Parts: sequence; C-alpha cells; structure tokens
Amino acid sequence: MAFKTSLIVLLQVSLLAAGVISEDVVFVFQNQCPYPIWLSSGVATGYTNLKMKSDTSKTYTMPYTWNGSIWARTNCSYDKTLNFSCETGDCRSGSIICDSLPAIPVTLLNFAINQSVVHYELSLKHGFNVAAKIQPDGGYLVDGGFGDCPAVGCVADLNHVCPPVLSFTNKNGANVGCYSPCDKFGPPKYCCNVPGCHPDPYSIMFKHLCPSAHVYPGDDRPPIYGCTGFKAINVIFCPIV
Repeated sequence: MAFKTSLIVLLQVSLLAAGVISEDVVFVFQNQCPYPIWLSSGVATGYTNLKMKSDTSKTYTMPYTWNGSIWARTNCSYDKTLNFSCETGDCRSGSIICDSLPAIPVTLLNFAINQSVVHYELSLKHGFNVAAKIQPDGGYLVDGGFGDCPAVGCVADLNHVCPPVLSFTNKNGANVGCYSPCDKFGPPKYCCNVPGCHPDPYSIMFKHLCPSAHVYPGDDRPPIYGCTGFKAINVIFCPIV
C-alpha cells in the first residue's frame, strides 16, 4: 500500500514538473480600506462569502482556467424587499452574487488564468471607485516578459482629485467615484484607441497619478503582464503607501 502511494505521489510530482497538472492558483484579497467592501466578479469564481470588513483578508483558490474582472463594491445593503444594491460597483442583479459587469464608474482588476500562468492588469478605462493594487508574491514574467512579476495598480484616491465634471456623487453629495473621460464624453476625442491619437488632458492627469494602470482605451503601457511561479496573487484594496 505504501509502495502504491509512493508511486502516486511520484507520478503527481512528475506531471507537475512537466506542466501537465498545475499548482493551485491562490489569490489573497486584502481590504485595507477604512470601510467594508464586497468582492465582485463578472464571471463566477464559485465563492459566495464576499463581504470583507476593514483590515481583513480572504484567501481563495481560483479556477485553473478563468478570465474576467474583479472589483470592489462599496456601501452595500438590502432593502425591505431583500434587493441587494451598492453605492459603487453595483452588479444591478439585486443579489449579492454578480452575473454581469458592474455599474460605472468602477476600478477593474482584470485577470486571465491559464493553469499556472496569470495575466493581470488594473484598468481605469471605466473609471475609478476604490484604490487597488495587484502584487504577485514572487514569480517571474513569461510571454515575452523578463524578470520578476511587478505590481500594478492605482494607489492614489482619485475621488479626492477627480474634476467636478467627472465626479460621481452619492445622495449626500460626497464624491464616491470618478468617471472615465471616454465613458462620460465619448469618442473620438476622449476615447483614444487608434494609432497616432493622443490622450485627453484628463487621461494624462490620471496616468500621471497611476502610471501602472491602463487609463484610456488605447493605453498599452505597461503591457499586460503574464506571471508564473508565484506563491500567490495579492489583491489589495486601499493599499497603504
């Protein structure tokens, strides 16, 4: 029996080394915001315990193949009819479980998981609601990259510097989100996505504040990184700088 077990373990190790099977893809979510958030994704991850109190973390094992957006919802509650809604990032489903992309403006963290390789970016192309950062724990770049897997994100609170014309305010008049110029004003001037176009002044300002985020439709700097060999992918909301 022990010999059979040893053979099974040896086979698993050999398959892992050959890339036939993969280690778990672990995401560690951290809420460093001074308020609770509700995790959300446009494609189901299989998790339902989505509320995160301030200064807490959750560890999820992600599907081996998964492609979608993750974001934070804020100021969520049920009404008398048990309809669930949020001030920002609302899924518009009436449920705590999302099955569609969110209401804008919203900070989107986009991932493509293929076995042990994770491609990742932070996008402000549909605005901003919560500061966030993606930070692999170890690992190295693949698919044309070289070196360690870098962090990307927008750690500045753009709600404090958002131009009034782009501000999203709650019922009390407080700024709780910032629209993207493209979503607010439309093409062609504010949706730079063709060779030779120049980003508008608002996008230039946001790119200066969040240089590792993708800010406007044609923004491809930095590239979408592909990372493997990491211990975990850390996703930090309201990262302390």
